[in-house]
Amino acid sequence: MVVHMNLVNRYLVKNESSGIFYVRLNIPPDLHHHFGIKALKRSLKTRDKLDAGINCLRFIQRYKHEFARVRSMPKNHRLGFITVKSNNSEVTIDTGDDEKDFELANKWQEQHTPIDTHQSSNQSLQSTALSVIVDKYCEEQESTNAWTEKSAQEYRAVYALLIDILGALITSIDLNYGLSRRYKETLLKIPPHLNKKSEYRGLSIGDIIALGHTPISTTTVKKHITRVGSLMSWAKRHGYIEDNVFEGLQLKSNKGKSAAKERYPFDQFDIDTIFKTNSRLKKEYQKWLPMLGYYTGARINELCQLHLSDIQKDGDFWYLDINDDTDDKRLKTTSSRRRVPIHNALVSSGFIQHVNDLTALDVSDRLFPELPSSRDGYAKNASRWFSTFKSDIGITDSKKSFHSFRHSFVDYLKAAKVEPHLISALMGHTDNSITTGRYGSGEWELDQLSESINKLPPHRQP
Repeated sequence: MVVHMNLVNRYLVKNESSGIFYVRLNIPPDLHHHFGIKALKRSLKTRDKLDAGINCLRFIQRYKHEFARVRSMPKNHRLGFITVKSNNSEVTIDTGDDEKDFELANKWQEQHTPIDTHQSSNQSLQSTALSVIVDKYCEEQESTNAWTEKSAQEYRAVYALLIDILGALITSIDLNYGLSRRYKETLLKIPPHLNKKSEYRGLSIGDIIALGHTPISTTTVKKHITRVGSLMSWAKRHGYIEDNVFEGLQLKSNKGKSAAKERYPFDQFDIDTIFKTNSRLKKEYQKWLPMLGYYTGARINELCQLHLSDIQKDGDFWYLDINDDTDDKRLKTTSSRRRVPIHNALVSSGFIQHVNDLTALDVSDRLFPELPSSRDGYAKNASRWFSTFKSDIGITDSKKSFHSFRHSFVDYLKAAKVEPHLISALMGHTDNSITTGRYGSGEWELDQLSESINKLPPHRQP
């Protein structure tokens, strides 16, 4: 059995003195009067976390079924016995002690329940645990470098939640449209940060939803469904399932709310305020990043990860070569790879001279060596600084961030009547409006791109 530990971490408790793992499962509040206790705690009799995880999953699975059975009883009935079943066997346990009943039921079912077996009515498909399919898919993506480290963690978290919702023992032949609908319906109700907030520790998904907390955003739901859809498409291609029952689950887009409205562009007053102040900042990245953001429309990590060799000249035109040619650089999409001409105002502000000075010093091959790398790239410190900086100078709108430069860049170029396909090329977007299917800026001459980008109005000098 393959165990996703983040599924069971909120149920596991380790005795620090003995090192033995315990499982702690909160009894749903509506069943407290039946059981006479609020939580079940059992020793898993192992110091090995993986073994503990396997035993923990079995324990939880059994008692979730027991909770469902008990809910069918009259509300004024206090549980005095436990009936447990396994295949064709059944036993009723009644010692007069609820805790003892649970312990004996646990032992009996462990002895009488075969582990990881599934009788399939469909002989053409082999029953494979969903957790195994997830591991195989993730391992393939990671081994081929299809995902960044951050993406891999995000995808695995999505699939861990999928298994948590559907059940730890779910297999390929169990998947059906009813389960896929249940998954989607559950996603729309669960709150964010399930594995981070202590108040959710030991609670089932149903119990967490019952708390009535604000659910995750529609955008997050869409991302989960898309990633699960990718997993299931892979599983179908590799013969684990016959039908992708998660296909077509995606929520309809709200056409009244475009991506552009999720973040606001900087207006002229914001831009004047930023550049009135940033010339007095001491750190080089604090001086140059806002200017580069305004004049190139590039994403913050695309700028933070630049190497000195990425600032190049072709004929009369200086440009940024935005690429992922080295292991420390990453791009959002394939079309993000592009050449972005350097605006005349950047040249006159001393940017090229700054690059030449750093090259002569020969201390680092990066444009901003003071920015360290993290899981998400080089932008972490710069992004935090800019968030504080903009608030300090009076730009307090939470929907305005460094990414607002990117929106402003597009708005200015549209106002200057720059052709949409050229804007897409400068932004690193796939332009589906072009019948020739050209992508990125590689298809466009630098003089065309330079002419377009220099229609962006120079910032006002302080």
